Amino acid sequence: MGEVKLKKRLMVLIGQRIKTLRKERGWSREEFCALIEEKVSVRQLGDIERGQALPTHETGYYIAQRLGISYSKLMAIDFLSLAPKYLDLKTRILRLSIYKNPEKIHKESLMLTEIYETYYDNLPETEQTSIDILKALSEVYTVSRLSAAQTILKKHLQLVHLKNTYDDNDLLLIKLYLYYSLEKEDEILLFDHFMVNLLAELPSATGIKAFLIINLIITSLGVLFKKKNYELFISLISEAHEAMNRIEDFQKKPILFMAEGKYWLFGQLNPEKALSFYEQGSFLAKGLGEKFLSDKIMEEWDIDITKYKKK
Repeated sequence: MGEVKLKKRLMVLIGQRIKTLRKERGWSREEFCALIEEKVSVRQLGDIERGQALPTHETGYYIAQRLGISYSKLMAIDFLSLAPKYLDLKTRILRLSIYKNPEKIHKESLMLTEIYETYYDNLPETEQTSIDILKALSEVYTVSRLSAAQTILKKHLQLVHLKNTYDDNDLLLIKLYLYYSLEKEDEILLFDHFMVNLLAELPSATGIKAFLIINLIITSLGVLFKKKNYELFISLISEAHEAMNRIEDFQKKPILFMAEGKYWLFGQLNPEKALSFYEQGSFLAKGLGEKFLSDKIMEEWDIDITKYKKK
């Protein structure tokens, strides 16, 4: 399928889905718009159902809620109809473990640039949002640039806060919220709310969703470490290890071992046991072909043990 035709097909498919579900429930367009408190006009709904427009994220959420289905199910598309190259680029970005590696930071930048230049304009809004969040995340953790993150969070965070289950974009947005708050040194007011829901979803999560939730748990360990709150550390680490073993994805285990080492060093004041976890993380990273990460973990140990001895 040509890139120019991609967005039109998605508009038609999503519009047909909304129209079918609305009619199955016996509502006219006027009745349906009244039920969602006119969050969308009758004319706008007609344009959407005819495949002439895509609902915004907010509008789509209200439509899905009234139809009694999840937003992600309403907006679900046949991903085989998206350009395979785009999907490959996005997946590689999602799974890229950077950890301060300049080579990987550059690689991520090149992939994002390719998506923006080649695919972005023809993507549905949900996919555009996903790419915008990935770019904002990159800007926060590589150059501490916060403007894009602030704009995205202002637009979407409140809507995600209302949910109890999350799609992939929601998970990326929660990660952006945590990164942004850590960089700003703000109090992370929604932390407990998000963690309760994430831990409830993790046991049944598979594929990329499980990978994203595991990433969020690792990020949350950084939040707890900064707050010197070690009470939940081991339980969160245990949940992440169990999930990694279940889905047989060990890419983030070296970081998890290092986090466990930090717990034993600063939370339990046990440098001998702490060192064993740093070493496990470094050894596993090397076994996974991540020499840069392996070296960085032991560099982190040198920094942390120096801090520990000065206390």
